[in-house]
Amino acid sequence: WQRRISPHLRLSLSLNAGGIAGGVSPDSLPADEPGEWSSEGRTEFIAECQLPTDKGMFRLRSYRYRGAKVVTRNGERVLEWIEMEPVVMVSGDVGKPRAESEGVPEGKGSNSEGVLVRVHDQCFTSEVLGSKRCDCKEQLDLALDYIKAHSGAIIYMPQEGRGIGLANKIAAYELQDGGLDTVDANRHLGFDDDERSYDCVPFILKDLGINSVELMTNNPYKINSLTDMGVKISSTTRSLVAPNKFNEKYLRTKANRMDHFLDLAPDPDTGSISSTDNALPAPSPPNGGVDAGT
Repeated sequence: WQRRISPHLRLSLSLNAGGIAGGVSPDSLPADEPGEWSSEGRTEFIAECQLPTDKGMFRLRSYRYRGAKVVTRNGERVLEWIEMEPVVMVSGDVGKPRAESEGVPEGKGSNSEGVLVRVHDQCFTSEVLGSKRCDCKEQLDLALDYIKAHSGAIIYMPQEGRGIGLANKIAAYELQDGGLDTVDANRHLGFDDDERSYDCVPFILKDLGINSVELMTNNPYKINSLTDMGVKISSTTRSLVAPNKFNEKYLRTKANRMDHFLDLAPDPDTGSISSTDNALPAPSPPNGGVDAGT
């Protein structure tokens, strides 16, 4: 097996001890384009429409992000250039777009604090093709139902296969068919355990007028990544989905090797428990989370 290049790859830049060699800088790119530069890239708002769905009416907002993420390739830390178009599904009176919030002091908006948010990564195989190899579609459906009932937003990130792309994800599936778990399959192909980038999320939250979030996730990596970027997480809500016979090994791997907070029964072969007792690095609400399995 050889690593397949990510479909998002645009540019690879090496790192050295002094920083990024030939790195991406806001000064090196057009200053008159709409949007906002961070040290990692540029995010801009594109458009908003009404979206009628089987679950009801949502606001759908689109964004465009261009930037770089740090990954490991052949033992070397490099930057890969990525371009993606995240969208946000919004239900209820959540924050206000910046154009409507002008003149309102930061943090004073009545619907800007503790907003229920899920940052959800694309999964074509389950959400479109109906695959049972993961729990992604069930988590998305659960989040849509929850924000429809309580108001909130889902930031939908086009990052297939934890950031390695659809074709590489299928290559990883083939290795899993041969006995590897999801972590070892990615490593065998030459990828990191998780190659997703959330650099556009702070801009999107700011654009929505959201100052702090109740984050709907089971993933400590996502919590830590967003916190490091300055996102204020006031609490977390778990997204619990009952396993099936096709994804149980995958969910156990996420719990045992990636520290996801999941409720799983003891493994009948090893007797080991999942990471159910691990505490998330942000406080959880009293209800203990949302459960799609009951």
